[in-house]
Amino acid sequence: MDNIAYQKILFRTAMCVMVCDGDIHHSEILEMEVAFKQTDFFKDLVFKDEVDFVLDKFKNSEKEFLAECVENLSKAAMSPVQELQILELALRIIYADNRVDKNELEFLKIIKGCLSVPDEIFHSRFGSVPFLDFKGFRYKKSQDSKFIIDNIVLPDVDSMALLFDSSEAGGQ
Repeated sequence: MDNIAYQKILFRTAMCVMVCDGDIHHSEILEMEVAFKQTDFFKDLVFKDEVDFVLDKFKNSEKEFLAECVENLSKAAMSPVQELQILELALRIIYADNRVDKNELEFLKIIKGCLSVPDEIFHSRFGSVPFLDFKGFRYKKSQDSKFIIDNIVLPDVDSMALLFDSSEAGGQ
């Protein structure tokens, strides 16, 4: 998978994780800004362009965008390092606001199920966290993942836009 396509999948997946708890917290935006500025995760992307794309997709249909991100993630041919980076950024976003929401965990299970990272490698990299038990979970185009996505309460798109416009990287 080429770098730009991977970076877009990584960014869009992180944005989906960010909205899963129904709120976007300033700390989550700061975590994305750190990932943009201090890592090579998004070296070929422009923060504002990506945020604008996601906000536009959310305006059309939030749930469809979440499902589309999951579908793209499940079809992507990524290296083990890329898959671990997706999980790392998802966990960083989840922990950024110092609270872990059930919807975030359910969406994380879907993400993990789309990837081929074995549980042993996941636990070796991120440690053994009791609520992150993925044994036997594999993403399938199923009613379960559709049910999870359909029941996520998402923040208002206009309030999302305001949060990103006021962020430090918003003008980038």
